[in-house]
Amino acid sequence: MSRNQSLDFGVDQQHHDPGHPFMIFYFIVQTGLMVVGTLGNLLVLVAFATDKKLLTNVNIFILNLAVSDLIVVGFILPFNIFGILKSHHFFSANTVLCEAIAFFCVTSCISQLWSVMGISINRYVYICKSKYYKQIFTRKSTVVMVVIVWIISCLIDMPNFLHWGGNRYDMKTLVCSYDRTANYGWILFFVGSAVLFPGVVDVFCYCSIVAYVRRHSMKVHSGIVTINQGGEGAGNRSGASGNVRLSNRQIQLLKMIVFIFAVFSVCWLTYGMVVMIDFEDSLSQTTHVIVWIIAHSSSTLDPVIYCMTNKQFRDNFKSIFKCFPKRRTNVSLRPSSGSNFSRSNAVKVEYADRRIAWDK
Repeated sequence: MSRNQSLDFGVDQQHHDPGHPFMIFYFIVQTGLMVVGTLGNLLVLVAFATDKKLLTNVNIFILNLAVSDLIVVGFILPFNIFGILKSHHFFSANTVLCEAIAFFCVTSCISQLWSVMGISINRYVYICKSKYYKQIFTRKSTVVMVVIVWIISCLIDMPNFLHWGGNRYDMKTLVCSYDRTANYGWILFFVGSAVLFPGVVDVFCYCSIVAYVRRHSMKVHSGIVTINQGGEGAGNRSGASGNVRLSNRQIQLLKMIVFIFAVFSVCWLTYGMVVMIDFEDSLSQTTHVIVWIIAHSSSTLDPVIYCMTNKQFRDNFKSIFKCFPKRRTNVSLRPSSGSNFSRSNAVKVEYADRRIAWDK
């Protein structure tokens, strides 16, 4: 029996009452994250479905990130809310369901972190190693990379089914997840492979991009940033000079990706640190709930970041909201047989979106 199972029934027992103020706070926050996150990520998926121009190679990783986010906010958080209301009683009697929830929770969170790493690598290659970009990141290879991300996510979680770690209902966060007190070796493996490794790669990529831009001359003309590569080949060239050209859209995309990385760093590094230092399960339920909320809030914040930092996503979101087309009425004013006007001078009046167009 793990420490989590044996000790948590006696820790912060007052917080297992759904009527306790802290549980009410927990319920409200998780419900808000679930509703906003689900609607936001569904909006992202609809944007990809309706605008094929969004399906660039780097955006395939963002699409996968949105799918992973949706699993967290649309599948995991509802069961988390159910756990807040029912505590352990329901899940103790439905262990198979609890194992499934834990599996999707772990794998989708790992997929999020590795997708952000894939985005970082993509931008690093595009800017710093641009002559290799089209060779590495084709449409087919990018899709294969996303599939590999999910395979790796499943492999990292596999030890929980092979008795190295374990999956169970966590009595502090009140959700089915991996057992953070079962085996410290697996905890180190999980935090290292799912959180620290992608984080280190992300930091390397963005530091390399900054250093690269500083080393090379950079010119701005008509909204286009040109980075002089000193004759190196480029995936996106400016004439014969071999320069990398970053349009406003690409600069916005890069800013958006940096914001996503910053959010994931704050959210998940905090969670990883708490999990590593509290294998004895001595920290309060309040601490674990707060870091749990912070970590999974990234799934809700991602669509907000897309909207705030990227005009292409913002324009697509606006077009989606125009789901009820305004009434259109076409009126053709044609001259009567006795009119002095010829047929070619007919006046057509078109009422569309409150605009009147006169075509003479």
